Amino acid sequence: MPTCPRCDQELGSSPGICPFCGVTVAHYQGPRLGPQAITRLAGPAPARQGPRRPGLGLGVVVLLLVAAAITWSLWPRKLPRTDLVPSRAHASGLDPCLGKPRCLVVYLAPWCPSCKSAARVVREAIAGYAGSREVGVQAVVGQDDRGALEEMAAGIGPSTFLDLDGALYRQAGGEGVPVFWVLDEKRRILEKQLGALRDTRLQLQVLGLPPLPPPRGDTP
Repeated sequence: MPTCPRCDQELGSSPGICPFCGVTVAHYQGPRLGPQAITRLAGPAPARQGPRRPGLGLGVVVLLLVAAAITWSLWPRKLPRTDLVPSRAHASGLDPCLGKPRCLVVYLAPWCPSCKSAARVVREAIAGYAGSREVGVQAVVGQDDRGALEEMAAGIGPSTFLDLDGALYRQAGGEGVPVFWVLDEKRRILEKQLGALRDTRLQLQVLGLPPLPPPRGDTP
């Protein structure tokens, strides 16, 4: 049986092209290399590839987005700082919540019927927490002209501020009035309530604030 003139392998029934080294038998004029010709012609073995790592599927991406949304919704939000103007009733202009771990902020509007009962709650809270090292109270009046705002602030007394341009109301979401916020020292919102209860002590209890001390002169 004829053999390849290059690699010496038997050609079998197809002597035209060597199935081992690929040479054209009839035209090959080079040296006889023997079986090593097969090794030289053979290319390098393909590199072994590790297992393919699957990419993130759509379901995983959706789960990550949902988790991020839940985290954002649970993350404590802050009440924006805006340029509030002290009312004439708050002559000192000082921040009643400065340096206190809790701050009760109540937003009121003169045209709001339920804000009248809320104003009484705020007035009693301001008086009850006066001198407290734990809780400060700040009443904010807005959503009307300055004359109406000053008139309502005068009925509440000190610790009242005016939201003249409505910036605080807008940036806080503008969901309605009255609205109560309980903040920590970094202005993070701990509690929020739309509307007001008529009973001051119950209202403060619902907001998680400490009870008001008994009026001076009262015996326990």
